[in-house]
Amino acid sequence: MNPNDLAEKFQELSIMYELLSSIGTSLEMEKMTEDFLERVTSRFFCEIGVFYLWDQESGTFHLLASRGVAEAERGQGERIPADNPAGRRLLQGERGFIIQGKEAPYGCFYPFSAERIQAILVVAARLQDTLVGALQLERFSASIFSERDVSKLGSLMDRLAIALNHSRLYREVQESRSRLEEAQRRLLHLVAELSTPVIPVLEGILIMPLIGSIDSERAGRILESLLRGITEHRARVAILDITGVPMIDSQVANHLVRAMLAAQLLGARAILTGISPEVAQTMVQLGIDLAGITSCADLQQGVALALRTLGER
Repeated sequence: MNPNDLAEKFQELSIMYELLSSIGTSLEMEKMTEDFLERVTSRFFCEIGVFYLWDQESGTFHLLASRGVAEAERGQGERIPADNPAGRRLLQGERGFIIQGKEAPYGCFYPFSAERIQAILVVAARLQDTLVGALQLERFSASIFSERDVSKLGSLMDRLAIALNHSRLYREVQESRSRLEEAQRRLLHLVAELSTPVIPVLEGILIMPLIGSIDSERAGRILESLLRGITEHRARVAILDITGVPMIDSQVANHLVRAMLAAQLLGARAILTGISPEVAQTMVQLGIDLAGITSCADLQQGVALALRTLGER
């Protein structure tokens, strides 16, 4: 090989390495494809470069990225149907093709700056045998594309197809993760609401039935929900029923007492119902101050007292 051929080969390899390096630099489809188009249009001396993503579900080619396209024209070539001349050829299995001269605007996806086109090159991006998308390059000068250009770009397009597939999978994982996080937030919100339900049974009367263990975090939510319910429903009596609570420690008991007192500060009479013998014994042993707190043996007695209270008012 003579020195000139060697230098030309080295330059060609350098260009291919540069273009390969631009593939996969970003996990964002648009950003990666735009970076690639910037380099490929420069290295292949093209004024316009566009990349279409094939959407089999809709049967259209969607413009993913462009280089050198005026904003006003971009919208016109945004979506191209499968029966487009270029699309048909690629879907039938062609690797790529070249259109020169006056025929160039009529055999491509969309002729951007149609009046200036001298040559167009279209190359498929495939993942194995599956069409992923297509590159379209336009030249305004009289210099022509060659089949060697189609071959070189074909290899690059296959690498780009792999990178785009990775990007698609990454995006799907991120979207699934976002949906999962949103579902988890909704579930936590629902659990929080179910763990501190506020039920307006009659005008002016609220009942908060509590079931299961109560820790400090849940006790804090009980206080918040009770006060919010009193304010929203303009309740004059609030019944806190702990029939379903098996055990209460000193910290939780103090939280409940504070919730009852806070309800009274909002102008609502607070009634504590359903204290089991075990809980009552625990509260006495812990020395919990129940002064100012009205209590009833069960919910039925509490509702009766609430009705009497409203009658008295």
